[in-house]
Amino acid sequence: MLTVSNVPTDDRASALTLLFSNLPDEERDEQVAEMLDSAGLGEISLDGLLAVTDDRQMLGVVLYVLQADGTAFVWPARVRTDGEQSSLVDALIQDVCRRFDENGVWLGQCVLETDATADRAALCRNGFTHLSDLCYLQRSFNSLLPQQPDVACEAISFSPASNRERFEKIIEQTYIGTLDCPEFHGYRTGSEALESHRLSGEFHPDRWWVFSVNQEDVGVLLMNDHPAKDAWEVVYMGVAPSARGKGYGRAILWHGLDEARRAGRGSVLLAVDGKNLYANNIYNGMGFIEIASRAVHVRMRENQGSR
Repeated sequence: MLTVSNVPTDDRASALTLLFSNLPDEERDEQVAEMLDSAGLGEISLDGLLAVTDDRQMLGVVLYVLQADGTAFVWPARVRTDGEQSSLVDALIQDVCRRFDENGVWLGQCVLETDATADRAALCRNGFTHLSDLCYLQRSFNSLLPQQPDVACEAISFSPASNRERFEKIIEQTYIGTLDCPEFHGYRTGSEALESHRLSGEFHPDRWWVFSVNQEDVGVLLMNDHPAKDAWEVVYMGVAPSARGKGYGRAILWHGLDEARRAGRGSVLLAVDGKNLYANNIYNGMGFIEIASRAVHVRMRENQGSR
């Protein structure tokens, strides 16, 4: 009889070894060690490490990690047997979905290589839909920045105590008519977005800005630091509908690039919906190059947007 349950602490190393079994041996071992170290430091929880077992052995594993903003990340399920792989993978993913519902997770997401056809098919038949293909871009400072756009706007840094509502409002405005993963529109408030964007890299309020023209807010840029990568990341950038097509996007992005360069970082990273041709044109013009692409599969809780 098959059973899905949490992996005991003593078995986590072997379970993670199976979870990353598709990687080359050295990379797999490094990933396992990094995960265990991060868990020991409290940087990541392995409470969502699940195993499907029979009476004798662990047959497969999956990992999900809950986030404070009601979302969760999922790693693809891995099984060790050549027989009945689909049923084992399905049992693991279905148990993850059940736990999502129990914990009120409104968005579960899994990011995969675009050619991971078996993993993507398993997610699709178990309630995850293909949201988009993300392009991961990098702008190195080995070359000079282009000339600063001739568009004037004032940058105001984030202050949780004094202007949080202002940031929440402009973020919600930028969602209207967005071309970047528009399926998310209506599923998350500005307040929830701010909490979510804190979680990627190292947050500092001086790296988050609202941009205004004649006392009217036209856009927002949120950047976090990744010291290990010698890079800042654009975790969110948006322009209000009434300000689009006027060059503010380029001006806002140039500001962020200049700030990262002045801080001594070697590059800026970001991810963009591959279908968002307008944003991609801006990034190309600023010297970003594509370094990877991934398929994003998500499971959204029904009726979340109507709360």
